[in-house]
Amino acid sequence: MKGNLTERKPGVWELRFDLPRGVDGKRRLKTVTFHGGVRAAQKELARLISEGQAGKIAPASRTTVEQYITGWLEKRAAEGLSPVTIETWGYLMRGYIIPHVGSLPLNKLSEVHVDGLYTTLRTSGRRKGEGGVSARTVHHVHRLLSEVLKSAVRLKLIPSNPAEFAAPRLTDQPRSVAEKDRIKELLTGGGMQRLLSEAEGSWLHLPILFALFLGLRRGECLGLRWQDVDLKRGELRVEQALKFIRGKGLVFLPPKTESGRRTVRLPEFIVAELVKHKAAQAAHRLQIGPGWQDSGLVIQQDDTGGPRTPDNLTHAYAKLADRVGLGVLHFHDLRHGNATLLMVAGVSTKAISARLGHSDTQITRDLYQHVLPEMDDEAASKTDDFFKKAMGG
Repeated sequence: MKGNLTERKPGVWELRFDLPRGVDGKRRLKTVTFHGGVRAAQKELARLISEGQAGKIAPASRTTVEQYITGWLEKRAAEGLSPVTIETWGYLMRGYIIPHVGSLPLNKLSEVHVDGLYTTLRTSGRRKGEGGVSARTVHHVHRLLSEVLKSAVRLKLIPSNPAEFAAPRLTDQPRSVAEKDRIKELLTGGGMQRLLSEAEGSWLHLPILFALFLGLRRGECLGLRWQDVDLKRGELRVEQALKFIRGKGLVFLPPKTESGRRTVRLPEFIVAELVKHKAAQAAHRLQIGPGWQDSGLVIQQDDTGGPRTPDNLTHAYAKLADRVGLGVLHFHDLRHGNATLLMVAGVSTKAISARLGHSDTQITRDLYQHVLPEMDDEAASKTDDFFKKAMGG
């Protein structure tokens, strides 16, 4: 690898040396200004050439973090990555990474910047309102940023991955106190009974039952078809989920992983609810007449028979939860509650993971077992009793 030095004025040297050729095969030069004597300049040039050969020096670049990660995401989309994943990653980039470090040159991004990003997100990173985001959100941001920067290292655009060394310690962090309190209120404070009582008779009743007692996700509830339900065998198959993708609208997508495509056994009371719902839906279809466009979905629009949007479910549920004093309880918290109910009842983590569609039992342990130490014996007993009654035991 070549290099040369030129004295621009007494004691000021310009050190020029080659870097390894880029993926495009083009020659890349690096120029560094050095102050000192000729021997010191020669020694510094030799050191720089050695580090350049080892890939420890990044070439000059005007590419910003925003430009690189945006291009990286577009490339992954073109490679056929799941639209839902692209949408999620885009949300994290636009909401949490670009506003804080997007304007920095990619090759100037350091561990200090990345560590500062995580600290800012924890303390004041919420997109709406005041306060910081959850530890899980910071973890998702870290994993995404680290993956993006790994590709920049492979392309020799940066010498090392600053996110690798600024990784936040999240594995041992409990979920937020507010979230733990939400789950406890649902399971042991009478919240579950109030929620189910208020939802009965409305279209929200089934989605709430599906999330709370079957552990289905929002999109899985809305994407469930009658052809995926076997009322005689008392089970359903999760084969698709309804998602809203920016630029595409509502789409039905298969589970991202093989474990997400799963069979879920139904307790008798949910089978009874489905039988009743199917009969009511058939009667309603006859009442509407030609205007009904049957989508084959279990949960449909009352006036058209088409799918309900994920946002429709989220907003309608939020209003209902607020009426029963559970305004801070998110719809997804019902799925968390289901996992906790099963843990309290003594079901194995492996069985819970399979029921929830997790690809790894560690995911289940990390997400849900935080609630258990917060429950005393009496609370756990109350939850267990209610769950057994609800399940027909």
